Amino acid sequence: MENNNAILIELAKQFAIDYLSISNINYSTNQATTQEWLNKIFKKDVIVPGDVQDVRNIFVIGAGASYDSYRHIPLANEAIDRIHQNLSTTELYQNIFFKKKVDEHKEKIRSLYGLNPEDFESQLAILSNYIKTEDGRNQLAALYDKKLYPCLFYEILAHLFKHRFIDAIINFNFDELLDQAIEEELSHDDYHYIFSDGQCQPMEDILVNGRLKLPLYIKPHGTISHKSSLKFTKEDYFGLSSEMKRQLEDIISGKRMNNLYRLKRVNVIVVGSSLKSFEFNQILNSLPDDSAIYYFSTEGPDEEFLEKKPNLKFRETFRKYCKYNNTSLKYERHYIIGDNESLKYNKLGRIFLNLYDRLFRKKMFTPLYEPKDIYRHLLINEIFYDETSGKRLFYDDDLKKEIIDDRAYISIRTLVELLIALSKAKFRITIEELMQERFGYYYRLYYTRSQRLLLMPISIHEIFQEFNMTIESETNFLTIKSDGEDSPFTEADRLDGERIIRTLFDKLISTCRNRGLWELKETLKSKEKEIIRLLKNIHSHDSLSIAPKFNDLKYFSFKQMREDNIIPTKLALMRRFLSKPQDWDLVLILSNKAKILLNLLTQEEISKQDLYKGKKCCLITEDAIYSSILKKMITSKRLIDDKVHLSLKSKNNDNLMLFIKTDNDKKTWRFVKGIVYHRINNSFKICPYFVDSQPDLEEIGKIFFREYCDVAKAEVSTRGKGNSIDTLNELILSFISSPQCI
Repeated sequence: MENNNAILIELAKQFAIDYLSISNINYSTNQATTQEWLNKIFKKDVIVPGDVQDVRNIFVIGAGASYDSYRHIPLANEAIDRIHQNLSTTELYQNIFFKKKVDEHKEKIRSLYGLNPEDFESQLAILSNYIKTEDGRNQLAALYDKKLYPCLFYEILAHLFKHRFIDAIINFNFDELLDQAIEEELSHDDYHYIFSDGQCQPMEDILVNGRLKLPLYIKPHGTISHKSSLKFTKEDYFGLSSEMKRQLEDIISGKRMNNLYRLKRVNVIVVGSSLKSFEFNQILNSLPDDSAIYYFSTEGPDEEFLEKKPNLKFRETFRKYCKYNNTSLKYERHYIIGDNESLKYNKLGRIFLNLYDRLFRKKMFTPLYEPKDIYRHLLINEIFYDETSGKRLFYDDDLKKEIIDDRAYISIRTLVELLIALSKAKFRITIEELMQERFGYYYRLYYTRSQRLLLMPISIHEIFQEFNMTIESETNFLTIKSDGEDSPFTEADRLDGERIIRTLFDKLISTCRNRGLWELKETLKSKEKEIIRLLKNIHSHDSLSIAPKFNDLKYFSFKQMREDNIIPTKLALMRRFLSKPQDWDLVLILSNKAKILLNLLTQEEISKQDLYKGKKCCLITEDAIYSSILKKMITSKRLIDDKVHLSLKSKNNDNLMLFIKTDNDKKTWRFVKGIVYHRINNSFKICPYFVDSQPDLEEIGKIFFREYCDVAKAEVSTRGKGNSIDTLNELILSFISSPQCI
């Protein structure tokens, strides 16, 4: 049997290559330059220039992926049995005359479509002949209307989806466990969601430079929250609509801007699916010749067969279901991965945790370019998932009690999300910002369900009281009080985090006790060390995430902006910031919270590269706390005025970095490049733009100029210039000639 770890490393490598591609990093012209950048991004020899190509990674999700984490979401045979029981059709199917009719339908499915009549889709198609479509869809809804169930595999998959390591997900499940994970990671503007014909997108509308603008999420069989979309009849299963079929073919075949230019490689990662869809298997045959299929089987494949001819086994499976034209797949690389470890549940979660956090993030990337962590996902799994039973905490198989259990779960999930949001914001956040986080989503759910059960919901202010929090009247920021009057929390506590996190954790324990949630209280106590560790990691790591928006009004305000100027990933941002440091001498920075600057300017690896030797920086920020940190970190890098200027405006949403090159005699200058982003209400999501046209750079310069002049007027005479600076040119020349920056 092939080595699973080696296969996971190969798959992680494909994620990394796709990440390079989406980040608009092309290395085809100069191999030496290519190797230089790869050495910066990756650890030694992980990826070499010959590996780099444009690829497309697509996940195909089946019922086994949901069942792997939650056994109460039924697989095919169990689901059919339940439907028969609920509709009282079991006896009807046993009637000899009726059974003859059913057998005729089965034979038709076998002979005409080449499918197994005992498969789930086939049995639904047969059942649709004898019951109303509406009744059938209602039965499916009763079985699969599951959403608020955290699943580690789906959490990691949604994270991969958000940060552009994968391009598309094709989910054949009715349930919305994965939908929920994606909704928590991305807003609806951050990806294309397709579950019906009318939502299909022409490729020319969703591509930029031949790459997908946004990730694509497709549910060909419909989704449970839209019952009319559910595929129940035989026409549904044995005849995908032309629009849906075309959408799947365009994605899987590697189509780019036209039929003549396609990707050479598309990776299909099949998880929890037996690939028994007749038409979908035909679509898979449109994969480019150099493509690969990675097949994850949580039940464990036949080891003896795999040791002999794993590829033949896989091909024969496809021949069985595509036999009407005797076709077979045409690639050489097919992998079947099983997991025979002792873990009873959540195998997929553990496999992909190993793939992402250990193989991919830590062993492939250099620290400066390391992808975003998954600590929050691990924390949710640690608290709310019970690997012994394979169930979410606060779940009961009694459907009536499940409604109450959901309220208990949502109530505590809201509090956990409060701790995560506070840690992520370093304990300085407004109510408006807090409600934009997952806390706001879960609190609204909790409030609504409490009212439906005729219960009195706990208000947000009561939650704040439970955690000893108040609202600053002047700034509207939440303030966390310490229990002891003699030891109030300081700004050092806020930036270090541990003392406040431990206080909040103790408050969570007492809240669980007060609400009679003994099961969760004991879970929290038993996992205290790991939970606090994860919260500390959330606090200390990068909180900003890039969400490219192609409909942002800010984007349309530029004169010469192109779609490929939108920076889609953290890697793309880092490369734009760090590339060609010899081409600039002065950087003007305006940042409301300065968080992105902390991420970029205070990296130890950047300091080691001495990128700022001889450079100058003029920095304006709103946050006094961050300004003190930045001053310490940037002073050695020639901070103009020997200070960080504090903005006079509250919540300045314009954030920019403007790079300037001077001539030898330092009497003239020119704009080189700019990076600008707009943060609404200090959201953690940003959409940065790379600006390279002179008209747009001049407009950005005017924004900085206006802000600097306002600050200069309010400060004591700046370098003796006072208020005499009245043109952008004079301002920049004064920076260039500033004596303390020489």
